[in-house]
Amino acid sequence: MKKIIILSYFFTPCNLTASSRPGSWATYLPKYGYYPIIITRFWSGKELTEYQRLAPTEDKVHIVQNHDAEIHYLPYKSSFRDRCFIKSEHQSIYKFISKLITTLYLLLQNYSIRFIPFNNLYHYADDYIKKNPDIAYLIISGNPFEQFFLGYLLKKKYPSLKWIADYRDEWTTSEIITFTGIRRLLWKSQQYFEKKWISNTDLITANTEYATKKLAAFHHKKTKKVLNGFDPKEIAEMAKYQPKSSKNELVIVHNGTLYETQDITVFIEALNQINPPEGFNIKFKCPGIKIKKDMAAWVEKLLTNPRIELLLTDRIPKTEILQMQMDADLLLMVAHKNKKGIIGSKLYEYIALNKPVLLCPSDHDELESTLEQANLGYICNNVAETKTCIESLIKQKQQNSSIFTSPNTEAIQMYSRENQTKLLASYLLELDSNE
Repeated sequence: MKKIIILSYFFTPCNLTASSRPGSWATYLPKYGYYPIIITRFWSGKELTEYQRLAPTEDKVHIVQNHDAEIHYLPYKSSFRDRCFIKSEHQSIYKFISKLITTLYLLLQNYSIRFIPFNNLYHYADDYIKKNPDIAYLIISGNPFEQFFLGYLLKKKYPSLKWIADYRDEWTTSEIITFTGIRRLLWKSQQYFEKKWISNTDLITANTEYATKKLAAFHHKKTKKVLNGFDPKEIAEMAKYQPKSSKNELVIVHNGTLYETQDITVFIEALNQINPPEGFNIKFKCPGIKIKKDMAAWVEKLLTNPRIELLLTDRIPKTEILQMQMDADLLLMVAHKNKKGIIGSKLYEYIALNKPVLLCPSDHDELESTLEQANLGYICNNVAETKTCIESLIKQKQQNSSIFTSPNTEAIQMYSRENQTKLLASYLLELDSNE
């Protein structure tokens, strides 16, 4: 089997979505003749807040190995900035100090990896490659994007190494981050270093068609699409779960973070205008929305209909989220306003559960086309359409305990992480054939 290092700050059992992408490669690449060696920081799986994620871990390397792959969990040593940030949870003066040092680090880490808190990933990978000259590939999954600096240095030191820069999200080309004031100045600097660090890659991968084209034009490099997809094992496990459903209620779920660029006002205003039949309940649940407390407060303020039951939560365990989605009658997707190519990982999870999805409003792009291929989408772009759609679903619920769906299972399976890893393996094969 060909050996491939996957360097990723986020990795299972980290409970953030970012860990799923490299995690799926570690699981499925062995099927295609690759032996993954994952180099990551230590995760206990209990880090639910940023304060917990930046706390120091045990000063010991943990190695988990089987015949298909091996994972090297490195200790995380909190930087001075991290320690200030942790203290800011209880002492506000440290919040200012933390922001100041963060700005300084953002500048200095472009020139030296000493200012990257997880630079031990580089030193460990360097030592590992030195001792194992048969390492053929290096994949680095961003973010954090400072990891690309590590890839740039490793490629310079080992020119025969084929290194792939994976964009789980876009960096300076992102359309959902607002760069103003000092951030605008930092953006100019980061854009220069992004181009520099990517300059010696053999391949770029990105998670949407739009991002793939944009990054190819930005870097003038071969760029391929690898979607985030859904975990078929998680979905298979959920098939054993018996959803709870009632003819007398409509449960709508929006999973995860809501951003300022997502216009949920169309959906909320439609809910405000709904007058459900006597004895019929509408529940709107938003697990994980309190990660951004300002957005959660905004949703709470917008929803004024006393007949709608609202549930907002902080981050909760993945199993609970999946069960909540299975119990839902309708899953909500909100496109980013006037933006294309921004697809949350939850989309693939939604369709894999074979649940109807309301896209409100639409992106008129990849979100809409994916739902149309899956045959699971209700597309609404204004309050009147959304209100009519929800009222129609209420009638369906009154006639039956669930909403009828006819999913295109063949199309949905193409979005599994197993199939997306198969694509990645084919790109690696192309790199070999181009030698």
